[in-house]
Amino acid sequence: MLLQPFIENAIKHGLLKRKGIGVLKMHVRKLGDDQFRVIIEDNGIGIKKSVDLKRKEGSSKTSGGLDIISARVRLCNEREDQGKLSYTITDLSDTAGNPAGTRVEVTFPL
Repeated sequence: MLLQPFIENAIKHGLLKRKGIGVLKMHVRKLGDDQFRVIIEDNGIGIKKSVDLKRKEGSSKTSGGLDIISARVRLCNEREDQGKLSYTITDLSDTAGNPAGTRVEVTFPL
């Protein structure tokens, strides 16, 4: 339930608006004895360009995906018997500074 909105956003807001072939990768890595990390990375248009396109199209519709994620993370972190869940979202760019996708890193307690 925590990863689904990130994957949906990657497809809907990044890959579908991209020219050419889109790639979505997901990696899972163990971090020590008490955590693991899931990395979701796409080669879509990136967050900034997606927001700019939305603005140019005159769309006032807001995506609820990040609100859903924040609520789910908050609920998970309210439990005192486990470590904290966290995530970061990074807009990727190529060496020329052009949008090159998005990377999401979600760290889970074991």
